[in-house]
Amino acid sequence: MTRQIEVHSRPSTVEHWRHVAEIVALLIAAIWAAYIFVYQERIKPAEAPLQLESTVSVDHNTIAGGKEFVKVNFAMKNIGEEPFALDGLVVNVYGIRFSKMSGEYVEKPLNGVIQLSRTLLPSKPRLLYSYFDTWHGFGSPKVSRISPEITFDESFAFAVPSEAFDVAKIEWLVCWSPMGTKWPVKRERQADGSYWISGWDTDSVLRAGLICRRQLRGDYYPL
Repeated sequence: MTRQIEVHSRPSTVEHWRHVAEIVALLIAAIWAAYIFVYQERIKPAEAPLQLESTVSVDHNTIAGGKEFVKVNFAMKNIGEEPFALDGLVVNVYGIRFSKMSGEYVEKPLNGVIQLSRTLLPSKPRLLYSYFDTWHGFGSPKVSRISPEITFDESFAFAVPSEAFDVAKIEWLVCWSPMGTKWPVKRERQADGSYWISGWDTDSVLRAGLICRRQLRGDYYPL
């Protein structure tokens, strides 16, 4: 008869706690990796601000019959990390002509801003073109989703008599927000006949996530 001897080895206390420490370290590393992935892919982008960069350009060319053809382009680029919905855009173009006489005049384009000029006197701005467009967030059936690094352009054109105006003054308003949100705004006509958007600047709307940028002092371009 062959005698079998079974030998059972038991880890020492030091080895036991070393194994426990290794397992805990692996669990912590796995949890940390999962957190970093979720943070980078989900949490961080969701918390990043929705950023839009706007650029206005004006091209003009003389055409037959003593006329000037003017094209205005408004480019909107998503420079953030998350897509957003484009909600509304208004672009108003005014023509200004300068007299041959110098004089002193004061302007107050915004609250707290005052401008004194002793140069050629400008005429009162004359509305040439008012462009108004809205998407889903402002009640239109159209949906405009702007992904990161994507540029969306809106353009329009018109004609004026040659040398009728020296410069074009452009005032604009653009609004954007998280996808799928609707806002209680309305289209309105201003005293000069131009279009505008009312209701975008209320505290409740701005706190809820609507972002708007406007240029009321005007961008100026030679004609």
